[in-house]
Formats: sequence, C-alpha cells, structure tokens
Amino acid sequence: MKLGIDINSGERPFQELLEGVLFSSKKYKDSLFYIIGNIEKVRESFPEIDSYANIRLINAVDVIGMEESPLLAVRRKKNASVCVGVKLLKEKEIDLFFSPGNTGATVVASVLELGLLPGLKKPAMATFLPRLDDIGETLILDVGANPETKEEYFFQNAQMGSLFYRGLFEKNNVSVGLLNMGTEYGKGSNFIKKVHQMLSTVDGFQGNVEPYNIIDGSVDVVICDGFTGNTVIKVCETFQKLLLTKMKSYFSRILNTSWWRRFFLGKFIGSSFLMNSVSSKRRKRLNHLFMPRFYGAAILLGINGLVLVGHGKCNKSDIMNAIDFAKYLTDKEVYFYLAKKWRKNK
Repeated sequence: MKLGIDINSGERPFQELLEGVLFSSKKYKDSLFYIIGNIEKVRESFPEIDSYANIRLINAVDVIGMEESPLLAVRRKKNASVCVGVKLLKEKEIDLFFSPGNTGATVVASVLELGLLPGLKKPAMATFLPRLDDIGETLILDVGANPETKEEYFFQNAQMGSLFYRGLFEKNNVSVGLLNMGTEYGKGSNFIKKVHQMLSTVDGFQGNVEPYNIIDGSVDVVICDGFTGNTVIKVCETFQKLLLTKMKSYFSRILNTSWWRRFFLGKFIGSSFLMNSVSSKRRKRLNHLFMPRFYGAAILLGINGLVLVGHGKCNKSDIMNAIDFAKYLTDKEVYFYLAKKWRKNK
C-alpha cells in the first residue's frame, strides 16, 4: 500500500496527526506513507523522521482553510496539500489519499483531477455506524459530499452503496433503505416520495427506514442526502460523548459514597485508586463498544481513485484507524471491485 496523507489540513495540530502516521508506519512496515505538508515544519518537530524507511516527504506549503470556498480555493491554490495529494493519486504515485481538511475542497479536487465513474452524476461520502446486535455495521450515504441533491443521485448512491457493502463484507444480498420520517409507504415530502418510487427498482430495496433502523440492523445500507447524513453522523458522535461522560460521572458518584468504600474497598483504599486502576484500558474498550470497526474516515465513492475524507477534528486515534481502513480496502481491492462492477453494468 502506498498511502498519501494530508497533514496540513484539519483543525488539530499536524504533530498529532503525524504521531498517528508514524505509529502506523511501524505497524505496516511493508507500506509506504507519503506525508504531504510543510516539510520544513515536519523536520523541525520530528528530526528523526528521515530515518523511517517507509516514510516519504512531499512538500506542500499551501493550506485550504475550512472557511474557504472549495471551488475557488482549489483553482487558486494548486500547491495546497489536498491538491497535491489528489494529483499524486492521479499520477499513480500513491494508491490512496487521505485528508482531514475542507471536505468540499477534497471533493472538488477529486472530481476535477480524477473524474467520475462512467454515467455517475455526483460522488457520495459513505461511512459506517455500529449496530445494537454487534453483527455487521450499517453503511450510510451521503454524509456530506452533496447537501443539495436530486432523485437520480439517490438512485446512483443506492447502487454504489450496495456494491461497496457487498465487496467489503462479501455479502450477496445487501438490503437498502431510504431514510425517512416514517417507515410507511407515502411518508415524507413529495421529493422523498419520488425518490422512493425510483429506488423501488434497486436490488434489495426494503422501503423507508427511520433513524433507529440505522443501528438496529434492519438494513445494510441507508440512503439520504448529504445534509441529513452529515447531521446524523454528528449527532451520533455527540451522543457517544454524552453517554460516556454521564456513565463516568455516575460511577464516580457511586464509588465516592462512604458505604461503597467501606464495604468493597476498605478504609485504606479510596475510590480514586479504583478509578485509576480501571480507567485506561477499560475506558478505551468501553469507547470502542460505541464505535464501528471502520471509523476515522469516510470513503468518497464514485470517483476514479480511492480517497478517504477525515473529520476536521481527526486525532491520533482517528488517523490510525483510518490507516487500518485504508490497508483493508487496498488489500481486499474493495474499491476496484466496485469500479469494475459499476463499469460492467454501464
């Protein structure tokens, strides 16, 4: 695997992202990691980086900020890290490109440089959410590539999502649902009703689904517009933090009660000792219970190349998992499978 990683973009310090990359480079010693960013600053912060045999440094000084217009910025800043990364992918210098920066800029640069799969109107970002039964995961798209959409985009996204899910999990009968305000036929706006009618011809289409169906395992793939999908993802991320914070607060109060300390811990051991002894590894395990297997990046489906889009607040753990996802995708040639099937059907 030859993976290009944009460390210039995003909202967190590039040092944190690079720490995650360096850790993963030791895990995947047979892979090459192309670090795209301000190389002078990289060497200042990590003087030892040139000693890594599987690290390549690609200089890109410009950055496209989160507030910039994606189309204008991509056209003006040809040496921005996201533009450089996509160009490397086009020239086949790398197999896959990851950026946690301006989502719109990543999408625009990818479409302009790489182009779309035959017959496709728009790309879509797809990511996973965990399920209550811990059996498989639910793919949801679009989650941000296209806030405004058309019926045809829904139809093509359903086809792409089904192919991607089939290739990733090796499942033949992939079920697809349309996110709506109710499961009954005839629910939703006139636009959604038209989409429902169009999706009825898609293999595996199960009809309307509600938000809770995303996590109860009712369907494998959930289709929605980019605005709705992005909102769903961010609500889930926030609720995860809320739940973990409330659980920590609740157990801290229990452990601080006098009867608990006397009965379980004895007079010489305080609750802080117990909290510290179980905090690190078990808190991480608890956190992973609420995370899908593949987190840290959303895949951009529908372009002629493999691009992963990270959250702007992507941290060390996120980028490490995104690299795991990238490795899995390239080893199994999942996107190659999707592109091959798509072209065959067109």
